[in-house]
Amino acid sequence: MPNVLQTQYYTDDFQVLTYIVRGEFTNGTPILYADRDIVIDSVTFGVSVVGLGGSRIGLVKTTTGTLASPASALAATIAAGTQLLNAAQSISTAGTFLPALKTPASDTNLVKAGNWLGFSGVGADTGTTVAIQIRFRSRLN
Repeated sequence: MPNVLQTQYYTDDFQVLTYIVRGEFTNGTPILYADRDIVIDSVTFGVSVVGLGGSRIGLVKTTTGTLASPASALAATIAAGTQLLNAAQSISTAGTFLPALKTPASDTNLVKAGNWLGFSGVGADTGTTVAIQIRFRSRLN
């Protein structure tokens, strides 16, 4: 039976993750857990269906490390997380948006191992459909 391979033995990771949000989304929704340090290189929002109002969506990270259950505590921790974008992106109109990451030189786009990446939303809309594409890597330089 094979043993579990620890993350430090993996080669560099370069990934693109697409996350679809349909309907009413909840502030503090987790997107991914960083099992090792990862760098967020780009974020793209694609709004295909606009709901009832003018919502804004942001990308946040936790900085307190692994958080155990319950899930409601995780959502609150993500909602209060550190913003990775210069400004929350409006999703009140359809289209493709490439919001700017905060200055990478300050390590804002670095998610340390044991933390979560999630999104924060303001004024969640029933009926909105948004695709969030995130390009990230484990190579730090």
